Amino acid sequence: MKEYKGWLSSVVLEEDEVIVNLKGKKEVRFPYDDLIKVSNNPPTLAQNGYIVMETKSGSCAVVYTKKMRAKFDELFDIFNNIISQITEMSKDSDQFIEVVTTETIFHGSVADELLKFKQLYDAGVISLEEFEKQKKQLLG
Repeated sequence: MKEYKGWLSSVVLEEDEVIVNLKGKKEVRFPYDDLIKVSNNPPTLAQNGYIVMETKSGSCAVVYTKKMRAKFDELFDIFNNIISQITEMSKDSDQFIEVVTTETIFHGSVADELLKFKQLYDAGVISLEEFEKQKKQLLG
């Protein structure tokens, strides 16, 4: 077992599954082979970073601070290795899994920023209030 503690949430790598604890309120569990896509959006001067894990049954995100970046970069690499292995196995069975890696740029477009906050809201990382506040701020 290996645990990656984020800001108010954590990711635990068990022998046969991933456990994501979101704000101590919700626990998401999925087997490694359900992992489809992972994105790592590193922290900037103005905001925390977050890693989004998309699985066959949905997605979830864990927010982390600048001090936690090295550990979450490691987690991101682990997930990418897992996805690469799944992709290789899938090629043998004529399936394809898309692997997407993104980095949020601080000066991204309004649409990019809205999408980022929508993903955080959908993953249960931020509240509807916080999403609406950010949306209002971005749209002026």
